[in-house]
Amino acid sequence: MKAIPIFLLAGAAIIAGCQQPANHSSTSITHPGDSASAAHTVPTNTGLQCFMKVVGRDSVILQFQVRHDSVSGHLAYRNYEKDKSAGNIKGSLRDSIIDVQYHFMSEGMESTVQTLFKLEDGKAYAGLPGDFDKEGRPVFDKDPARIQFDTVPFLRVPCL
Repeated sequence: MKAIPIFLLAGAAIIAGCQQPANHSSTSITHPGDSASAAHTVPTNTGLQCFMKVVGRDSVILQFQVRHDSVSGHLAYRNYEKDKSAGNIKGSLRDSIIDVQYHFMSEGMESTVQTLFKLEDGKAYAGLPGDFDKEGRPVFDKDPARIQFDTVPFLRVPCL
């Protein structure tokens, strides 16, 4: 049974690779002191972008669009035999880091938590909180350079 989600993810990745490039504008930025001295492209306006992460039988779907430095979209956690949650995200994009408030429903309860994603090489990586507050909400370091990100990426998939 575990082969099914992996098969679906592999199929989605193949389909994503065959997609036509999205129409969007971007700004090319060169950071002084970068060892590679390569331009870093930051999207300013994008169509809907979709990413998925599958681990075992659990999956997470991230959908968003960028308008200048504002991000809005949808995030859904579909955990096998566990609590599921789905809701809207709204926030900003700065230096390839999406910083959003995730407003969601889970087990009939409404919640809002901060969530971070790093965009890199056509993939998205979830931010790992440095701590949790007394209500159990994630707390991220104020210094973006100190934030750790998950090593298992969300892969780009076709938007449905």
